[in-house]
Formats: sequence, structure tokens, C-alpha cells
Amino acid sequence: MKETVFIYHDESTIHAKEKPKLTWLLPGSREIQSKNAGRLIHISNFILETTGRLKLSEEQFKESGLESNDAATIIYPGLTGDKWWDMEQLCHQVSKKAIPIFEALHPNCQAVFVFDCSSAHGAYAKTALRVQNMNLNPGGKQSQLRDLVIPSDDPLIPEYLRGRPQMFCYDSLHPDPKRAGQPKGIQVILEERGLWEHYSSARIREGKPALKL
Repeated sequence: MKETVFIYHDESTIHAKEKPKLTWLLPGSREIQSKNAGRLIHISNFILETTGRLKLSEEQFKESGLESNDAATIIYPGLTGDKWWDMEQLCHQVSKKAIPIFEALHPNCQAVFVFDCSSAHGAYAKTALRVQNMNLNPGGKQSQLRDLVIPSDDPLIPEYLRGRPQMFCYDSLHPDPKRAGQPKGIQVILEERGLWEHYSSARIREGKPALKL
């Protein structure tokens, strides 16, 4: 059985010109204060019991052949700087820095990563089935979502359609070259499930105009 080593992750943001609220000054002197807090600095790092920060010594780094000896990642987010920290950057930090460095430090151990609770860690795959990733109409700038099976537990979907596979993009051999391989969009997906007709009919029965997106 491998020894288990816990590695704790945390993030912090500071400003380049941050300073203590209290300052000791000589009599008659005054402090020249900056008009702004300076550039924002975001630090993402790992600590563990054996080495403190997750990093290699210079000697270990030379022997390892890794690209980096330190698992820390520092960015400078903002309008004119780096993009804000997100799940994609965290995954890159873990896979390209933290795990290789840990394996070099503890080759026969099992790592358990413990992450802090951050909204930046919430993420969906680019192919996740989210309506926010779809346009109303086919094509355009929208995600190419993964295929699925039409739900069989939705009573509003006609029974003969339930359980059938559904593609969220047109086939690459579609007769219309403008639609070949393109995302279908919300309306087509609803039509293929029989829901477009259902909701349109319901609106007409209520004396409302037919469904139109």
C-alpha cells in the first residue's frame, strides 16, 4: 500500500502597492502615498507537510528534467494584463506542474489534492449540454455540444422519439454545405424532440401567437 500525502491548494490576490495601514515616520517627515493600489497579482500555490511549498531544490530540479521546479503560478489579471484565473489555468497548473513535481519528490506515494472553495473552480466542458452555449438558429458562434439520447422520462416528448440518439450538430455530409458539421441551434433540437410543435400548439390553444424564437 502506498503512503498517502495530502497536498493543500490555496489562492491569494494582492496589489503591487499594498502596504501596512500603520507606518512609523521620523518627526517632521511625511509619507508619499500612491494614488492607486497598483497592479493586481494573483498567486495559486500548493503546500504539503514534507517540503512546505510544493517545489524542488535546484539539485532535484536538475535531476528531474522537468520544465519547472516550482508548482506556484503567478498571473497579473486585468484589462491590460492576463486573463482572470479560471479552471482551465488551474488544470494546467495541476497537470503540468504540481503532479510532475510531486512524483519527483515522492515517487512511491499517493497524492491527495485538497482544493479551496473558489467560484473559479466551477467549470463545464466546452461540449457540456447547456442552453447558454447554444444559439436560437443553426450555425454561428456557438459551442459544438456532445451528442446524447433523447430523454425517455419526459411525458411531453412523443413516445416514438424517446430513447433515440440525437446529434447537436449536423452531419458533415449534410446536403446543405452551409450546415454541414454546424451546430443545430435550439429550435431544431426542440423540433427533433417534438417539443417545438407541443409548445406551439399549447400557445395557439391559449389564444397566443405560435412559438417563435
